Amino acid sequence: MAFVASVVWTAHEGMEQTLLHAVRQLVPASRREPACLSYVAYRDPARPRTIRVLEIYTDRAGFEAHAASDHFKTWGFGQAIPALESRDMQFYETVEP
Repeated sequence: MAFVASVVWTAHEGMEQTLLHAVRQLVPASRREPACLSYVAYRDPARPRTIRVLEIYTDRAGFEAHAASDHFKTWGFGQAIPALESRDMQFYETVEP
């Protein structure tokens, strides 16, 4: 089973571009991580302050390595998270045959 993180980030009013820029940096860097199976960020154009990220890793340790990575320290903790009004994270496991 793979480890899944479903994240919803909502930016403070006026911080949408800061959040969007940070996420645009995180996506390609995160996809290069050895344990990352998928990292997809998406948003509803009618709600530009909210970005959802669906992350799938080989295991929880892969997710924890992502959170400890230099790129997440820079773009996640350094840029995206300070711009947030709210942050919701849910964790799952994939269903395998």
